[in-house]
Amino acid sequence: MVQTALDEKKAILSADASSDERFSLSESIADFRIRSVMCVPLLGVNQRPLGAIQLDTQSYNHRFSEDDLQVLCSVANQAAIAMENARLFSETRRALKEQRVTSDVLHAISTSVGEAAPVFEAIGRGFEHLISDAMTSYLVLVDEHGFARTTHFRHTEQVRARYRSAEVAAQIEGAYLRAPPLVVSATYL
Repeated sequence: MVQTALDEKKAILSADASSDERFSLSESIADFRIRSVMCVPLLGVNQRPLGAIQLDTQSYNHRFSEDDLQVLCSVANQAAIAMENARLFSETRRALKEQRVTSDVLHAISTSVGEAAPVFEAIGRGFEHLISDAMTSYLVLVDEHGFARTTHFRHTEQVRARYRSAEVAAQIEGAYLRAPPLVVSATYL
């Protein structure tokens, strides 16, 4: 029933599901002894299916009516609007974060002429804001001789807080920055 409501993008009402020919092959109708059922798709922008709401009853005394279906349709429409609003809000929040990170990196570039470290710090902080699961950011650059060196290493504040002290965190970060360079295959240069 849910699949049909989503495919056809329309509400379904069956006052007596057990005798409704549309559901003769439905095992759930028989297994759960469903008497009356209604299902309404949740439709988003451009009628894109977001989900469905289905209500059923086993009661012999109550059968869903057209009025019940209209109420469920109203609820489904409001739910779909709320879901779309939440999606749009999330997309807007993400876009604003990306713009802020881009602005911070551009500011670091414009105020650090000839210095790469502040730019890499801004990029690292940007990753922390955009990718919440990122714990560490590395920037490894390859020079003209094929040596790859870590030029930037940054733990997130969350990871830094796990260390006993700020000095321990700085020692670990410094070790990465002082590590011997890797040799990159000439075929990649």
